[in-house]
Amino acid sequence: MQPNPEHHLQEQNSSEDSSIQDHDPIENLPVKEHESREDPSVQELVSVEDPPIHVPKKDPPVQEFVPINDPPVQEHVPRVDPPVQEHVPSEDSPVQLVPILLTRPVRPLSNYIGFNLGYNTEYRCEVLLARSSKYIQIKSEVERTLKYISIEKIEKVYNPFLRGCYLLKKAEYESRKVPVRKMKLFHATAQRNVGNTIIKDNLDWRRVNRARFGPGVSFANTAEYANMECSANRGDRSGRTPFRALIRYDVLVGNVTTSCCHPLPPAGYDTTSGRSSVYVKYYDNEFYPKYVVYYTA
Repeated sequence: MQPNPEHHLQEQNSSEDSSIQDHDPIENLPVKEHESREDPSVQELVSVEDPPIHVPKKDPPVQEFVPINDPPVQEHVPRVDPPVQEHVPSEDSPVQLVPILLTRPVRPLSNYIGFNLGYNTEYRCEVLLARSSKYIQIKSEVERTLKYISIEKIEKVYNPFLRGCYLLKKAEYESRKVPVRKMKLFHATAQRNVGNTIIKDNLDWRRVNRARFGPGVSFANTAEYANMECSANRGDRSGRTPFRALIRYDVLVGNVTTSCCHPLPPAGYDTTSGRSSVYVKYYDNEFYPKYVVYYTA
């Protein structure tokens, strides 16, 4: 009878298992008292108090950025100065001596006017052509009220000294903030009084024979009124001085009073007027002769 190989194999396996169990090193180690086999990697759980919860501080609300609108930048345009023109003083503009006199100490007028500054002090009269615009303008002003006259000639007056004094007086009024206006008025006289008297030295109330409105020089707002105030003998019929002279003046008029009872106007006034048809001036250099009309009435 042959042995069974499977049975023999099972026995062999069982013997190996028993030998393995007998030689288990863990089981054969001596066990210490009160000592447990625990995994050293596992630590005892210790309860730790939780740290305080950090509450983040709230930042202030962020304001919305609003851009500021800057003013528009203007494009730089280089300044172009006008061409310098040679200054030619006109008849109605102050001459160059006015700012000089206003910015320096008061001295005699002869120190500034005359040959010291190169001004021509010679006075003269220039006859206007009958077809010129100035001749037509002055003739129209005269004949507007004074009709049926025969005009012999019209002259323009040039007197640098008198004009300089007149412009200085005007600047004085303006510096004192006195409202002043320039009026175009008339004064009638004889032809013989024009040449070396009025045109040279201007009108002087000290030489006036007629003083209806007080010790001053009277001017009329119309040629007709000036002609009526002129004496009948103005204009000699002998033939030597046959013409009357109607002088057209530039007159500075500031504060006007209608009182004519006093030798001089009240304080604060420079002119006396009678019904706005005649104006009386009492101070020098407040009027300048500009044109002379020679006529027969």
